[in-house]
Amino acid sequence: FMQVPIHPGSCEDEKVSEHFTGIEGAVHEVEDQQKELIKLTHSLEQIQNEEIRRLKQGFAKKMPVLTTAVVAICMIIWLLVALLSSYLENDIIAALLGGAYYKMNIIALHEYWRMITAGFLHLDIIHLLCNMMALYSIGKVCERAYTKFQYLTILIGSIIIGNLFVFLTEGNSICLGISGGVFGLFGAVIVMLFAD
Repeated sequence: FMQVPIHPGSCEDEKVSEHFTGIEGAVHEVEDQQKELIKLTHSLEQIQNEEIRRLKQGFAKKMPVLTTAVVAICMIIWLLVALLSSYLENDIIAALLGGAYYKMNIIALHEYWRMITAGFLHLDIIHLLCNMMALYSIGKVCERAYTKFQYLTILIGSIIIGNLFVFLTEGNSICLGISGGVFGLFGAVIVMLFAD
């Protein structure tokens, strides 16, 4: 390191003056050093606050709000069904009470809402975490490319279509998980890539 004295109007090193033109003007005489220190401290605080505000805004813009909300909903439902399962000591009954897809309930009791609720329900923690990681990574891409309405239409529509496919092709089985919605979002990403 080398110290280079800079005075108001002059710099003692020619190379510094060449590389940093006008550096002599950065230094000036001060009558009241205490006032100058307060002024500089205030300026630095303003710059810091502006930088913090800019970083917070950038973080808020990058955060996928809808995807994060869906992940939170799935995790809350998983926690409630897990508590219900431990209370009842039966995973199947807890899943059915939580809104899992079950063909007989849809046909006999007309519980068509199960076509949607089954998508937000998970019993196994590994199943939940894998689906949430997939949803978050694909969902944040879709959230940037599509409007909120389009995003929710793709997600919920894919969940319903996935459960309709099970309804038409499978027997009387219990289905749950947001995999259908994740595949729908993945399809939307592929459409977006080929559309450009």
